[in-house]
This record gives sequence, C-alpha cells and structure tokens, in this order.
Amino acid sequence: MNDPVFIAGDPGARSTVSLVASKLGGSLRHISASNSHTADYWLQQFNVEKPCVLFTGTSDAPSGFDVEAAARVAAGCMDIPTVVIEDFPGNYRQVAGVRDHLLVTDGSLSLELARSRSPASFESAIALPGLRYDPLRGDKPIFPVDPNQTVLWAGQPETEDAIGTLENLATAISSLELHLLFRAHPHDVGYASGRYSEVLGKLGPKVVDITNTAWEDCLRMSPALVITQFSSVAVELGFSGIPAIYVLYKEIGQSRLLEKKGYSIPPLCLVGAAWALHDPGHESTKLANAMDFQARSDVIEAFSTHMLINTRQIPILRDYLYNHGLINYRRE
Repeated sequence: MNDPVFIAGDPGARSTVSLVASKLGGSLRHISASNSHTADYWLQQFNVEKPCVLFTGTSDAPSGFDVEAAARVAAGCMDIPTVVIEDFPGNYRQVAGVRDHLLVTDGSLSLELARSRSPASFESAIALPGLRYDPLRGDKPIFPVDPNQTVLWAGQPETEDAIGTLENLATAISSLELHLLFRAHPHDVGYASGRYSEVLGKLGPKVVDITNTAWEDCLRMSPALVITQFSSVAVELGFSGIPAIYVLYKEIGQSRLLEKKGYSIPPLCLVGAAWALHDPGHESTKLANAMDFQARSDVIEAFSTHMLINTRQIPILRDYLYNHGLINYRRE
C-alpha cells in the first residue's frame, strides 16, 4: 500500500489535516504550483505517486477550497478513496460529480447537516468534534478562569458585520467598565484600511488593539471571556477555561452564519457550552451574567462534556481508518 497524500488550503484546514498527517506518519503537502486548482494538475501528481488515499480539508476561502476540490475530482477519476476532514462545523461542501469515501465532520450537528444538504456526496461519515484541538485535550478537568474585567473580541472577516456588532455592544462594554482586547480577523480587509477607528473610539479608553500581537502574548493578558460572532478562537480558549458569548443578531451575524455554514446558532450554544446573544438591548445583562462564577462554571462544564476534553479524537479516527482498510498501520 502506497502512502496517503494530505492536502489543505486555509489555515484552519491546514492545522487540522497537518495534525492528522503527523499522527499517521505523513506530512501536509506544500502546494505552490499555479495550476494546483485544476484537476489535471492532480491527475498528473497522482499518476506518479499512486496514493492509497487522499486526505483533504474543508477550506472556507475559495482559493483553498478550489485546490481541495480539484484534488477530490482527480482522486475520484482514479478511484482513490478520499477522506474529507472538517475543521469547523458546517464547512463541508459537495463537489459536483464526486462521491467522497469518508466524511469526518466536526460534531454530530455538522453530520446531520451534511446528510440533509448532500447525502449522495459521501459514502460514509463519522462525527468527531474538534480534531484540531487534540493537543489541548488531556486527563485533567477544566475549571473556569476567575472573572475579571478583561474580555477578548475575536472578529470575523466581514468588516461591516463586525462593526455593526461592536456598535451594539459599545454601551454595555463601557458601562460595565470592561477592558476590551480587540483582535480583528487576519482576512478582514477593512481593518487594514482603518475602518474600525470610529467604533473603537466608542468603546472607551479601555480598548487595546492586539490584532498584530503574538498569540502567546495575547493569552498572557488573561481574558476572562471571548466575545465573537463565530470565531474558532472561542473554541480554542474554551479548553483553557475561558467561556465565550456568540453575538449573532438576526441581520448581523445570524444571516451570515446561516449563509456560510448552514445553521444560525452555533452547536456550543445549543448545548449550553457557550452563551448566545441575539436580541439588541440585552447586551449588558448577558455580559454581566457571563462574569457570574456559577454561570461560568456551568458553561465550562457543558463545554467539557460536549468537546470531550479528556478523549483525544485522532486515535479514534486512526482506528476507524485501519479497521476499514484505508490505512494498514496504527502509527502514533
């Protein structure tokens, strides 16, 4: 059996597929060819390499998705089994004319969504929540960090949505005298052009822009709460005992999440593992509640249960692949 090939485009997809590759004794493919978004390119590659299986991510950006989709098309033409791995619930997208061998979804809600949207696009599926967070999983329980006045804003790429959300939050953040750490999304083009200067001014003097600050240094600032629309940062910090509130107004956030992912309420909110804010005028109440110790404990406990914090997911995937003949080893 020849070696598998591992391909991913976006940072989230790359981190997930790269982690899986490392546990299967492989490595993520470095892609630099200008025609890597075409099936012909991958047909040429696969004709030489003859991989036993193709692993791909589920990139959100068109540039990453196009590369993954082209590889999936080529693999389908050559009867190479394809394993598609989600890095965020709802990221899986069907590719015309392709029937993937295995879909690994980021949780049960995402699996239900995939089955309802494109049931004929994959042969089998398995739900494994948060594969990309396996390095954060361990044997110890998670306890909520002590509430303080520091909160972290983790933005999305859509500038207007983020600004509208922050404008609705401004009064509550100022009145509660919260210290806001502002972190724009790396793909937010409005940030580079200075679009946030006005709304950050409304948030008062206790705002620090940490967009270009190293992530490790951001964590040393000890935020007690993540405020976001639907950033994966909220999930990552949950493993450190920092709960999150997802601010998704009907016209600013919910509609975008539905458009991009196929649902309007994040899975963590549905199970009480994070708070959700949907209605303007309730910002102060929601933020104040998020600083209550018992409320925080309940949310982190639900997060721990939902995200299976003590059970690494990649060994489960490895055993599944071995038992179904997709790999012939259980390499760690």
